[in-house]
Amino acid sequence: MSESVSDLMPHRPSKFTLIFTSIILSLASIVPIIAGTKLIRPLDDVYITLSYARSIVEDHSFRLHESSEPSLGTTTPLNTLLIAALSKVIPSADLPSISIWLSVVAWIATGWLWGLRGQILGLGWFERMSIAVLLLFDVPLVPLLGFEFKLFVLLLSLSLMLYTSKHDLWTGLCIGLLFLTRGEGMLLLVAFGLNEFFLVPANQGLLAYRPAVERLLKMATGFGLVFLVWAIFALSTVGVVLPNTFQAKIAQVVYLDTHANFASGILPSLADWSPIGKIETGIGDISLWIVVAAFGLVYAFLYRRKLLLLFYWMVIFILGYSVLSVPNYAWYIAPIQFVITVFAGLCIGSLPNLFRWASKEAKVSRLQPIGVVLAVICLVVVTYNGYEHTIPKERLDGTKHADYKWLSEWLNAHTDPDSTIAYYEVGYLNWYTDREIIDLLGLTNPELFEPIRESHDFSGPFLAANPDWWINSYQYLDYSITAMASLWETYFPNAYYEGEHTTYVFFHRYDPTLTPGPNDYVFDIPKMFSFGFVDHYVWGNGMWDGQASNDPSLMQTAMNVCAGMYPELIVEMAVSFDVGPGDRTLQVFFAAPGQDITEARSVRVEQPYDSEMHLYEINLRELAPEWDGMIDTLRIDPVGAATHPDNSIKIRSMWLKYDPNGQPCE
Repeated sequence: MSESVSDLMPHRPSKFTLIFTSIILSLASIVPIIAGTKLIRPLDDVYITLSYARSIVEDHSFRLHESSEPSLGTTTPLNTLLIAALSKVIPSADLPSISIWLSVVAWIATGWLWGLRGQILGLGWFERMSIAVLLLFDVPLVPLLGFEFKLFVLLLSLSLMLYTSKHDLWTGLCIGLLFLTRGEGMLLLVAFGLNEFFLVPANQGLLAYRPAVERLLKMATGFGLVFLVWAIFALSTVGVVLPNTFQAKIAQVVYLDTHANFASGILPSLADWSPIGKIETGIGDISLWIVVAAFGLVYAFLYRRKLLLLFYWMVIFILGYSVLSVPNYAWYIAPIQFVITVFAGLCIGSLPNLFRWASKEAKVSRLQPIGVVLAVICLVVVTYNGYEHTIPKERLDGTKHADYKWLSEWLNAHTDPDSTIAYYEVGYLNWYTDREIIDLLGLTNPELFEPIRESHDFSGPFLAANPDWWINSYQYLDYSITAMASLWETYFPNAYYEGEHTTYVFFHRYDPTLTPGPNDYVFDIPKMFSFGFVDHYVWGNGMWDGQASNDPSLMQTAMNVCAGMYPELIVEMAVSFDVGPGDRTLQVFFAAPGQDITEARSVRVEQPYDSEMHLYEINLRELAPEWDGMIDTLRIDPVGAATHPDNSIKIRSMWLKYDPNGQPCE
């Protein structure tokens, strides 16, 4: 067996091999470039990073906007800094495009690194080329370009090769950069440490661990240098060192239950990703690509043990994410897909060597070409299927981008510059608006993690944030806000938008500028006569809530009020969207004792076309010449002929304002 293992080891590549390798890698690199051209802009989450990068370019450090507080709401500080630096170097390029093409460059570099330097890991030419080609054809969902995971796997690969080459200080430096790309990169240091101690023979005494300790200290020094530089910069500019991402991940799964946790979502996600299909089992669908990778793992255990370090890291990564119960986002699964692709590539690339070994063992000549042919066929089938299933025919835009672009433009046009807006997907909104966007998931607003833990829904962070505006998109957690009585007491729908994915409603906080004084005549709305409403009108949440039929009215009789002492009528009310512009007129009727209600003794007030609460100050003394003497009856028609069954009218309060300098009745 020792001879067979020796036969399977790689040889130094010739000049011809190097040229041939470069040609194959160049052709395979066309795939990432095509993928990059298929995406117009990245997904919403990437725009959080882009907002920070834009702020850095504008010399405002890690802020979402110039006026916002410094924060580390981005998951990937290194990627943010790289995008900002590239924007400085290429000022004509927009940040979203830079993020996409940075992913493409990292993607291509990873393939070339494995193809040209894979021998460092003990890989033969066909093995490393199989891995490299599959990595270059390993097309993720195209909208995921722009995320940091392609940079992450490049640094992960480089760290592995540096460690195997025993460049320990450089390994630590690279792991430090990996950590700044995604925090879980630090787990590679744990994998290397465990590997060093496992390599020490048993019963050799403490001195046998000295080489392992020395290597770990060098790696820790390199990592520490990167971490120290980052810590000094982060503490001086932001005030914290670690991004908010881990707290946000835990909040989504443990406290908000918005996603399946990482452990339960791995197999379904990988089954959907498989380039060669899946099989049904009693525990769910299993990707056939995992089966191929499993054979590659066995081969690595027997002949390419340096690659097992990658497997160790993946196991630690899965365990860590599972313990933390982070959500199973597609971009969190991506590093696992990378490792699986490496071992699947190793399985296919091992066929020529395995057939050569079998040829020697069986003493049968010319079996190796069969292995080569089989490997090439496998690569062609896998790469073709992967390309056909993942490269879209048309260019793609970021999911929900059109919706969020419209919402942002509306907010810029209809809200005050110092307004705060609460929502749970804040990337596009932060990018396109000049307003403070509050992240109810806490990623960019870590002060909301504690309210999330206490409430286990959106009600806690919503109350703690007390935003001026809230966007209701009728999603799972939005219902915890709409179920609060306090919402309907202080927030009112102002406008709505029928988007591509859902209906969005803008709720605006209403802070009354006037309240009744001790001498004002306050109407007891529940006791007023009402007519023209359907049966299910109610008094609740501090207001009268009715649904109108034709020509609705509220009327108060036996008032015995002197008009000269009460010149103004104050009405706080809101009208639903369903009431058309032609019917949005508030009309006030009044009559003296013994008089009838007539048009001559009335005032009309036009209402804005929204469903927000408004305070109407109606100066009856100026608008109604008949407002004089004693008033016995007052009637308001909140709207005109509102015949739609959903025409909701909310009246919070009504009162006649007392004027101490008014003219008393004789």
